[in-house]
Amino acid sequence: MTIAIKAQLTTMEVQLASLAWQAICGTSISGLGSGAATEIDTTTLCSAAKEFVMGIKDEGTMTFAVNYDPADVGQKRLQYLRDNQEVGAFRMTLTDVGSETWTWSGYVTSAPLGDVTPDTVYTMVYSIRITGAITVA
Repeated sequence: MTIAIKAQLTTMEVQLASLAWQAICGTSISGLGSGAATEIDTTTLCSAAKEFVMGIKDEGTMTFAVNYDPADVGQKRLQYLRDNQEVGAFRMTLTDVGSETWTWSGYVTSAPLGDVTPDTVYTMVYSIRITGAITVA
């Protein structure tokens, strides 16, 4: 029997300059670990068909959506990382799985303001390009 794991209390955090972790209450997290390894073509004239070996794993780009709050310490840190093109440390805790924690480093590559319509709140979707491996503990 397959179990379903609730995402409701998942926490997303960014590491501050002080090295303390700051939680950011998001509305969605998407694409974590979505990258793919490169394919290295090893085909020769003797090959009957294309041949490949796998290259270095690429963890990809993830997005993190929030209800925009310019006073939020975590969102300020994300904006700082984007503006200064600095690598940041991130972690996500899956609370309904016995507190499994995913940790990674990445660059905030974009932070567009979401659609602005009469019956919404301001939102922002941060794109984070992962550098290095994701660690799951």
